[in-house]
Amino acid sequence: MREKEDLLMRDLFASSVSYINCTGGGNGDSPSNISRADVNNIETILLNNDARTMLESIDAMDKFSTGPTRDAFIALASTALTQDLQSVQGVLLKNAYPSQVGLRPEEYCSISRFRFFVSSKAAKKPGSSMLGRTIYTIPMYGVEAAAKIEQNQYTAVIGSRPAWVVSNVAQNSGLYARFAIARAITNQNWISGLNATTVQPT
Repeated sequence: MREKEDLLMRDLFASSVSYINCTGGGNGDSPSNISRADVNNIETILLNNDARTMLESIDAMDKFSTGPTRDAFIALASTALTQDLQSVQGVLLKNAYPSQVGLRPEEYCSISRFRFFVSSKAAKKPGSSMLGRTIYTIPMYGVEAAAKIEQNQYTAVIGSRPAWVVSNVAQNSGLYARFAIARAITNQNWISGLNATTVQPT
């Protein structure tokens, strides 16, 4: 059920956000693979529009091979981009954060002012790049850029159908979920994003 809510938000971001093609990568495609310059470009756009960061900084600690993170915007990327994210200049992988307290399993790394969260369900456009590669969209946003709208006095419901309704022949499911929500972008100035391909063709 919560996954369905995430998919609705993914589709909203895919259809309503103004994405900028990555150009700083070296794979010779358009858009290119992601680079530090591309990430910095989105940071500048959000800061110029007075967007506020969503995540607090993580202070440095006396630990080997770790580094602090700045207060950050959020970026949502496909798991297909993880290899390329590791190659971006200045990337700090999650295991190198000074503290792991409160981190989500989906968080992957920090680049500049963005902390990247990855999912296999991220939006993509197969065969759409100049060289016929898959284009992955990366929404990047600040606080209050999007919202979930719920009906008053209504919440999500999980239920089951009676046995006489469920049939393997008819392929009916015995379990169902029902919810009434809508996703909305509340300020277009506080959300932007990147179109990226991968170094290795996908």
